[in-house]
Amino acid sequence: EYISDTEPTNGTSYFKVSWIAWTNDQARIEYVSSTARQYRLHFTDGPLADGLWLGISNWLWGVEGTTTQFDVPTNALRVYRVRAHRP
Repeated sequence: EYISDTEPTNGTSYFKVSWIAWTNDQARIEYVSSTARQYRLHFTDGPLADGLWLGISNWLWGVEGTTTQFDVPTNALRVYRVRAHRP
């Protein structure tokens, strides 16, 4: 709760990737965010990547509600994760 700036007494307040969609050969990744935190989107190209996660972006300030980022994947097995950071 502390790192992601979510409310521990609210069961609907938790850090999550809320949507991933594919349009025009781009992945659109949406995640719950806060203006008081920074976020970084990472990817790995499937199970054969030996757990290597690479950053798609630098640390970005979140917006109130939902932040959206885009990626042009080169691999159909690409998996995403988002890290929250308290600056």
